[in-house]
Amino acid sequence: MICLMACAAATLGSRWWLLAHAVRRTLSPISASLAIGVTAALGSGLAAWFGGAIAVQIHGPGMLLLLALALLLAAATMAWPARPLSPKLLASLDAPLSALILLAAAILSDSAPFIIFATAARTGSAALAAVGGAVGLLSAALLMPAVDPVRTLPPWLLWLQRATALLLFVIGAIAAINALGLT
Repeated sequence: MICLMACAAATLGSRWWLLAHAVRRTLSPISASLAIGVTAALGSGLAAWFGGAIAVQIHGPGMLLLLALALLLAAATMAWPARPLSPKLLASLDAPLSALILLAAAILSDSAPFIIFATAARTGSAALAAVGGAVGLLSAALLMPAVDPVRTLPPWLLWLQRATALLLFVIGAIAAINALGLT
């Protein structure tokens, strides 16, 4: 549940979210839903698989440090808002395959996969982390307000991103301090 909520909050205003919004405006509803769903499942599945594979190999303080680093990376990617989409990029979203490729590239570089990776690594349950992450990504995609992806994001969304980034940074810093034994 925490993975679901954290991924939904981390996805709002991200590059993948903006692209998904543009895809929903450009493609047919079936093609757009398929592209968004496939990339959400792909990003969540890969991140959870890597996290589950790491969980088998690393234990103890090393695992806590890995969790801290993943959360700090997620906070860092959320600290800067995504740039508005260029008209050239929007023009390339007119075909389902190009939209799928661009969405897949965007999801793998967003902060949500770091959260899914950390959750899967810490809990040891890649399946639950993947499902929670995918549902969080899809819920954020479904809750897209009427935001123009070419223009700047509304101030309330920027503040939500920064507050979530700050929360992830604090949790990651506390986990790093505990993992290094500095408490």
